[in-house]
Amino acid sequence: MKLNKLIVLTQISSCLGGGFWSSLRATKFGSSLLGPNNNDISDQDTLTTQNNSTNSILGSKFNTIQTNQTYAAQFINYSSIAYCNRRSIKNWNCPKCSKYNKDNIEFIKYFKSYKYGNSGYIIVNKEEKSIILSYNSPKSTLGWTLETSKNYQKLNLTGEFEGAAVHSGFYQISAALFNKTFETMTSLIQKYPTYSVVFSGHSMGGTIAALNAYNLVSQNLLTWDKVSLVTFGQPRLGNQQFAHYMNSQNMIIARVNNERDLVPTVPAPPDYYHFGYALYIHLDGNSTDICKPDDFNWKCMTSPTNLNIEDRFNYWSESIDPECKA
Repeated sequence: MKLNKLIVLTQISSCLGGGFWSSLRATKFGSSLLGPNNNDISDQDTLTTQNNSTNSILGSKFNTIQTNQTYAAQFINYSSIAYCNRRSIKNWNCPKCSKYNKDNIEFIKYFKSYKYGNSGYIIVNKEEKSIILSYNSPKSTLGWTLETSKNYQKLNLTGEFEGAAVHSGFYQISAALFNKTFETMTSLIQKYPTYSVVFSGHSMGGTIAALNAYNLVSQNLLTWDKVSLVTFGQPRLGNQQFAHYMNSQNMIIARVNNERDLVPTVPAPPDYYHFGYALYIHLDGNSTDICKPDDFNWKCMTSPTNLNIEDRFNYWSESIDPECKA
């Protein structure tokens, strides 16, 4: 049994890169934290002292809209499709594409960053009256970004959210896809002004989805009340102020996690925090608890003794296929 657990930990470490282990230790990072104008931010400015009170983690206003398994599950295959190539997505003939009625799907855009190796797509589901943006997560990229987790990217938020910052590696990778996303969404929102907008992604793709949603709102192209964010196995993204900002928005946030998946536990507090509701799938693969992101609820804590690398990809009765084969 101990040998099997060691093998699983080794597999996860190889997927995440060496930064996985340093993230688990939750050590204090260096003092040079990147800001938008290359201004350094000291640890004292952004890594504020944390305590265990729920209010300090959730923020003064927790306005996130709670959803359920039925709603979240319909986006698993959208997240899986993001691992497929442009042709199969455009023609809507990939293995997971059959889960949705092709007659209702309008392909809009496929985009890829050759620098980082990640990609995503935009479609419209006319039956559901929704615009779907979904992003994937290459293994090597996730490992690289965790290696650079000593740096923050400060955001231009003010007031009680001043000092909000996100993981600089995640930010850089999402930025590589943002310009194409912005150009496409500008015309698409004009064409479908009443449609909801859903951002989805698996693992690091979930952080890209969250950041592109944030950037579209900050550019005044969207308002949070029209946005839903549904991610699967998403790592932590930003500091406490950023989590407070996201928690204060009147929007659906559903982070679907599996009890045996370690990816959502990194990067670790007190430097990074989750936001929104977690839909936490237990060891039987079906029973699910819904928790606020206080990081201290034992109903939604990763099991240290039942690790399973495959549970990075399995969610209820569906699965994410990073090879786009089934």
